[in-house]
Amino acid sequence: MNPAMSNLRSAISFPRSLEYNPALDGIRGIAVALVVLFHYLPNLFPFGYVGVDLFFVLSGYLITQVILKKLEQGRFSFAEFYRNRARRLFPALSILLLATLGIGYLFLFPQEYAQLGLHTNSSAWYYQNFRLMHEIGYWDAAALTKPLLHLWSLAIEEQFYLVWPTLLILFTLAEGRGWLKPPRATAVMLALFFIAAELLATRDSQAAFYHTLARVWEPLFGATLALFLGAWLERLPRFISWFAFAVIIFYAPLVLNVGYYDPVRIGGFLFLASVWFIPLSHDRNRWLGHPVLVWLGLTSYSLYLWHFLILSFLFIFGYEAYNLVGLLASLLLAWASFIFIEAPARRKKSYGFALVLTTLLAFIGGIGYSIYSLGGLPQRPVAKAYKIQSSQLIREPKTNEDCLKLSSSILDKPPAFDYCKASTDNPQGITYAVVGDSHAEVLYNGIREVMDKKNIQGALFSNSGKPAYLGGYRGRKPSDVQASKLKIDQIYRVLEKLDNLSLVLLTTRMALYATEEGFGESERSFTQNPTHYASYFKGSKDYNPEKLFLQYLDRTLTYFERRGLNVILVLENPELGFPPSSCLQRAFLPLPRRCLIPRSRVDARLGDIKQKVREVAKRFSNVKVVDLEDFFCDNQRCYVVRNGTMLYADDDHMSLTASREVARWLEPLLLQELDR
Repeated sequence: MNPAMSNLRSAISFPRSLEYNPALDGIRGIAVALVVLFHYLPNLFPFGYVGVDLFFVLSGYLITQVILKKLEQGRFSFAEFYRNRARRLFPALSILLLATLGIGYLFLFPQEYAQLGLHTNSSAWYYQNFRLMHEIGYWDAAALTKPLLHLWSLAIEEQFYLVWPTLLILFTLAEGRGWLKPPRATAVMLALFFIAAELLATRDSQAAFYHTLARVWEPLFGATLALFLGAWLERLPRFISWFAFAVIIFYAPLVLNVGYYDPVRIGGFLFLASVWFIPLSHDRNRWLGHPVLVWLGLTSYSLYLWHFLILSFLFIFGYEAYNLVGLLASLLLAWASFIFIEAPARRKKSYGFALVLTTLLAFIGGIGYSIYSLGGLPQRPVAKAYKIQSSQLIREPKTNEDCLKLSSSILDKPPAFDYCKASTDNPQGITYAVVGDSHAEVLYNGIREVMDKKNIQGALFSNSGKPAYLGGYRGRKPSDVQASKLKIDQIYRVLEKLDNLSLVLLTTRMALYATEEGFGESERSFTQNPTHYASYFKGSKDYNPEKLFLQYLDRTLTYFERRGLNVILVLENPELGFPPSSCLQRAFLPLPRRCLIPRSRVDARLGDIKQKVREVAKRFSNVKVVDLEDFFCDNQRCYVVRNGTMLYADDDHMSLTASREVARWLEPLLLQELDR
């Protein structure tokens, strides 16, 4: 007997509140396959995230059916309902969280382990969605550095389970009072929460993605299917059902291929999906009941738990080349978890067993918080070896008091630009300035240390994610562009008042602003949802970001020439496209091969734009060009770690240690240009 059929028979033997329908497990199988493919093959299945939305609908649909059936039989019990949820959900989750903490204990740096402990706490106590709301976007590449990120959806489901049975019972008890009939009341709630979701998503898509109030409409849509809409859909001719499926084939890749939460697009998909699967599942369609889909559906919970955890650790450790192995491991662990953990637990009817599971999960959450409170257990034997390495990944503060005082005195208000540092609060004492974006900030940190030893005072004025070029205002929407304009204009108002300024170091990213495409997995979300220059929002038919980038650079260099300032134009360092933490030596693990980067790959990304920047700079006699690629690379390779020194703080910013070395490398040129 093949494993799929064996699992099918085992599933049918579970104690159930509803008659078993393999077609619904087939739908679960499709939903989990979409999610797994989205995570492992995002370029091929960028729409696969809607598998989670399909899970929400199925949860609302089935849970509502269970509650209604129990109410009709006069047997509904809150104790039984939550016992069933505990034995269904808690065992596999507890094992996953314990395994995660064990892996983290062996391999993670203290700051990583502290974060993992915090996420273990919020996952075990089912508020991970609210934790992530204030941390990171779902499509951000750094999301892969959070092994428990995917448990946000379990938190929303559990929060729904806590409230919905009570509401449905109240609606049922008040059924004779007009509009409070369960179908009508649920439909009203669905409409109101859908409107709320759209409003929240319009204001802050990242927060709305995780917010319960912006997600509850999805299980409510499932509840609506159970209460009345599903009965209507079941009567549709079957050709309409298959027509809806055909529409989905085109709708998903064309409409859902976006890197943000859009309730309207998702709502369209869920309606089409329900038109497709409700009639077919009612008929127990053989295609939906195929053993492979049923097997995926039966193991879907465990597969959902394990697949992202494995993918995340592969990413953290720098082994993405082995993602296929990770996918196979996920399937194996899902099967083992289903057979040896889920199946036995689901057959236990003891309330005491459910109480033990609840206590265990709460205890695991407490362990996680303790790990966070203790700073990731820095006294672990392996963590002591990490201390020096991981300290090189720390970014410096964005501002200091001297610069804020200096800038505020000139602007008559606190500066709006993102990075502001100075070695004195006296505008007349500033003789050099570092200007640009966040790359200017990391360069300044080393430059200041070198120049302070010479008693030469300077300052940093820069923005995040935008080149501080005259006219180079950027954003994802017009209001962002206006905010960018304010920041850049303020930088140049401050520069105008620095009477003794003689040298400017100008440095920004280049390929990012010229192509509006991020680099590597780390910046996939930027590529999907980039920033643009102002003319993009004015409907410019010949919008060309590279041409604009060079135009604004020319305008900026012209300004400095008019001021009689010497300029060192620092071309950006190689981008990694992955977190440098994977290139630190972790206990028991070999370094990944990607930590030595072919220079040809760097040149393929940066070579063309750097050459065009050099051509612009040639027109100005006061400009000297320095390429950081000459520091980070030899003739053939570029380094992430060199002579035990971590050169990067993240996927594209140099580390503080590298900034110091670059400053010493530049010191002769700096002194020469200051004296010229």
